[in-house]
Amino acid sequence: MTSVFIWFLHLLQIWLFILALKATTPFIVNLALSPLAILAGLLPLTFAGVGTRDAALIFFYQDYFNAQTGAALGLLCTSRYFLPATIGLPFLGQMMGAARKYKANKNYEL
Repeated sequence: MTSVFIWFLHLLQIWLFILALKATTPFIVNLALSPLAILAGLLPLTFAGVGTRDAALIFFYQDYFNAQTGAALGLLCTSRYFLPATIGLPFLGQMMGAARKYKANKNYEL
């Protein structure tokens, strides 16, 4: 149930992005089209799905808004992946140090 709820929040966020871009799409339609665009972005064709997901958003939502709005929506959807990763960069060194320490201790115990 938690996973379903989190997916609902992801789809709600995309619908709010659409509203922020001053476009209109019925919420039920968004619930159907957003997962298709996300899945297209998961295809291993481009880095982090950039371009693939954008093209899918433009294609699937063409009946509801123009290509420029679809591209802006793609940029906002991409920011959902890059902003958390960017925020985590300062902690990368600490995590790598902990991983090395864990690996060293694990090899020692064997």
